[in-house]
Amino acid sequence: MAKQSSIKSNLIVVSVGISSALMFILYLVSAIWYNANQRHQMDVFLHTEGVEIASLLSTFITHEKSGILHEKGLLVDPNFTRLMEAYMVQRNHKPLAYPTTLVIADSLGHFVSSTDEALHINPGFLATKFPNSYDQKLIGKDANLFSVNYEKADYRVLETPIELDGRMVGTVRLACLLKQATSTSFHFILMMGIFFLISVLINAVSAIFLMTRILKPVGKMSATMTRISEGKLNTRLELLAGNDEFSTLATTFNTALNQIETASRFQDQLVSDLSHQLRTPLTSMRGMVEVALLKVHTNEEYRSILESNMAEIDRITSLVNTMLSLAKLDGHDERLQYQRCDLVGLLDETIRELEPLWDAKAIHFLYRIFQNQDMVEYQATNTAVPQVPVRISSLFIVELDLFRFKQAVINILDNAYKYSPHGGQITIELYSEIVGEPGFCGFVVMNNGPAIATATLPHMFTRFFQNDILHRQAKDSLSESVSENPRGFGLGLSICRRIVHMHQGKIRAFNPVTGGAAFEILIPTIHRTPIAEGE
Repeated sequence: MAKQSSIKSNLIVVSVGISSALMFILYLVSAIWYNANQRHQMDVFLHTEGVEIASLLSTFITHEKSGILHEKGLLVDPNFTRLMEAYMVQRNHKPLAYPTTLVIADSLGHFVSSTDEALHINPGFLATKFPNSYDQKLIGKDANLFSVNYEKADYRVLETPIELDGRMVGTVRLACLLKQATSTSFHFILMMGIFFLISVLINAVSAIFLMTRILKPVGKMSATMTRISEGKLNTRLELLAGNDEFSTLATTFNTALNQIETASRFQDQLVSDLSHQLRTPLTSMRGMVEVALLKVHTNEEYRSILESNMAEIDRITSLVNTMLSLAKLDGHDERLQYQRCDLVGLLDETIRELEPLWDAKAIHFLYRIFQNQDMVEYQATNTAVPQVPVRISSLFIVELDLFRFKQAVINILDNAYKYSPHGGQITIELYSEIVGEPGFCGFVVMNNGPAIATATLPHMFTRFFQNDILHRQAKDSLSESVSENPRGFGLGLSICRRIVHMHQGKIRAFNPVTGGAAFEILIPTIHRTPIAEGE
C-alpha cells in the first residue's frame, strides 16, 4: 500500500499548484494579448502611412492630371516621376516606427517607383499580384491588409488605391517585416516566462515557509498528545495566543481531556467502591461456607447458612443490576420515550403502588400546591394519598419518560420512607412556576426525620456514598424502623440525578427550616391551556 502524503505536503502542493495554474493562465492571456496588440499596432501604422501616401499622390495627380496619365492608364509624366524620386529620398531619411518598403504601381500593375533600402526586398515582387497571401483584413473603405512570404521571410503588406475623379489610377503598397512585431512579442513572452518561473519558485518557498509556520502548533499538539497516556491524563495542550482555529482546537482537546480524566478517575473510584461493596458479602459467604465445612451441622443450621448465602447473592445481584442500569443511563443506550402526563397523577400512582411501606410505618402524606403566590394544602384522610382536584392537577402537565421518571420518584420516596419516624408525615410541595427558573415546574419531597449533615449535602448524589451520619442519627432515634430496613448501596440518589438530568431537569437536597430533609426536582414545562375555574 502506497504511503499517504502528509497534510503539510498536500497543502503545499495544492497551494503551489493553484497559484501556478492561475499565473500560467495569466501568462498565456498576457502573451496572446501582447502579440495581438503588436500586430494591431503594426496594422495601424501601415494603414496610417499608406492612406497618407495615397492621399498625397491623389492630390498631386488631381492638380497635374494633364499629361500624367497615358491613354492606356500608365503614369508616364516626368514631373510625377521626379516627385516620386524626391518623396522616396525624403522617406528614406524619415524616422519610422517600423522599417518599410514602399512601392507605387499603376492601374495595370506596372512598377512606377519604390524605396527598398530598409528591407532590401525586390520592388517588382510587391508590384505583382499575391496569390499566396494570407491573414487578409479590410480596413476602411478600400485599404486591404494581408501577409505574404518572400524568400523565407513573412511580410505584412498594406494595399490602398490612388484615385482620380473616383477612378483608380494606381496602387500604393507598403510592406513591413512581420518579424518586427513577432520579435517584440517573443522578448515579452520570454520575460514573462522567466517571471513566471521565478514566481513559481518564490511561491513554493513561501508556501513551504507559511505551511510550516501555520502547522507548527499542530506538531506541538501532536507531540503533547503522544505524551498523554493512561497514567498521564493530567497533561494539557498549550493554549495559543489569539482566538484562531488552533486555539479553539486546543481548547476543545483540553475539554475532552478533562472529561476523559474525570471519567478515568470515576472509573478508578467506581472499581474501588464496587470492590469494597462486593468484598463484604463475598467474605461473609466464604466465612459461612468455611464454618459449614469445619464440622457437621444439623439440617436447620445448613439451611440457615444457605439462606444467608442466598440473601447475600440476592444483594450482589441487586448491586450488579443497579450498576447495569447506571451504565445504560450514562451511555445513553436507552432513549427517553416522552409522553404527556399529569405530574400530580404520577405522584399519586407511585405513592399508591408503595402503599405497603406507608402502612408498615403509618406514614401519611400532605400536599401543598403553590400557584401565583397562593398556597393550598390537601391532607389525606382515609387513604395515604390526598385527593387533589382535577383543575389543580391540570396545572402540572409535563412531558416525561414515565418509566424512567417514575423510577426516580420511587427512589426519592424510598429515601423519605427510610428516614421517616413511625407515624410520621411526608410533605410534597408542588410549584407550577419557579421563581428565578422560568420554564420550569417542580416538586419537593420532605420528611420529618433527622436533617442531613451540612458536610454531607454536597455528596448526597455521589455514587456509593452512604450517609453514615444520618444513618446513625436515624438509628439512634428510630432504632426499630431503621433496623428493619437494610442499608442500600448508595446508588439510588445517583440514579435519580442521572434520570432528572436526562429530562433536562435539576435536582438538589437541602434541609428545610421546619426540620427534616428534603429533595427538590425541577423539570421543564410545556405549553398548557388554562383550565376554566370550576372544571
